[in-house]
Amino acid sequence: MKNVFFIVMFFCSVQLLNAQNDSIVPVVGRGSNTTDFPELSVQPQYIGGIEAIGRTVAMSYNYPREAIDEGITGTIMVEFIVDEEGNVADVTIKKGVCVPCDQEALRVVKLLRKFEPGLDQNGKPVRARYSLPITLNLAE
Repeated sequence: MKNVFFIVMFFCSVQLLNAQNDSIVPVVGRGSNTTDFPELSVQPQYIGGIEAIGRTVAMSYNYPREAIDEGITGTIMVEFIVDEEGNVADVTIKKGVCVPCDQEALRVVKLLRKFEPGLDQNGKPVRARYSLPITLNLAE
């Protein structure tokens, strides 16, 4: 029987959604929907750190049976917003593997607890964008 190995890599791609700062950084790879974001002075921090995100995702993710049966592996890129109060919002799949795996990734990311919100150059809490790769592996 196959053992399922689940690896979570955390890549923190944070850009500001508040356009009141003069320092603007474009979000890369958004095509014609590119939105500009001012720079953060402090990035949002998950309470418990990156390791806690990895544990939460690894313990909560249920690798879909049909994906296991079909040998589907790969990396799902989940993008979400950390709002001014530290809540996770607007969770989307930017790069998927298969519909059942992607749906499970959305479900799990929505379970994340609060973050310490990102701060703009004036120390004000602001909305920030995060990217979270979730890598799925099957091993004999």
